[in-house]
Amino acid sequence: MKKLLVILAFLTCFQAKAGLIMIDSDQNTSQIGDIITITLTGQDLTPFWEFDFEFTFDDSLYSFISNSLTSDLALLDEVDPAGGLRPPTTTSEGILFYFWQWEAFSPVGAEFTLASFQLNVIGAGQNSLNIERSYFGGPDGEIDANAGHPLHTSVTDGGGASTPVSEPATLLLLSLGFAGLVARRKTN
Repeated sequence: MKKLLVILAFLTCFQAKAGLIMIDSDQNTSQIGDIITITLTGQDLTPFWEFDFEFTFDDSLYSFISNSLTSDLALLDEVDPAGGLRPPTTTSEGILFYFWQWEAFSPVGAEFTLASFQLNVIGAGQNSLNIERSYFGGPDGEIDANAGHPLHTSVTDGGGASTPVSEPATLLLLSLGFAGLVARRKTN
């Protein structure tokens, strides 16, 4: 009997699948003034009816553009508040996301967009975009949803990145001027 229980437990462990939240950006290297798009993708999540997590970033480098949020989830409708993805709340460490609805959301396929939004680049430096303190709940209780690897980014101020190159006409004029000085020197 013990062997049967061990075999069943072993098989159950292989059936368990932890969901994953991945972070992607359209630019890992940017300059001050750029606008970057961040996409948070859910993979292999079981049906859920609520979640909350904090998306962290250095607020001296980025600022959240509040009207840029899109999602495969229903967005909160103030007229019919049956649930949905709330507008993110800005915190001292990033953005807090919260989703809730009466019926469980069943992901169609293995991947879906939890949230896509834009950040305005306001400062230079290195940063790691990350997901902290995530909670997912569903019909069967808490769901094991792990954040993928942090996304490392860098921001430059744009200065010193380019080297000015003289135009050919400028070089020609300088060469003629130098030749004139040499010719004048020889005649004196």
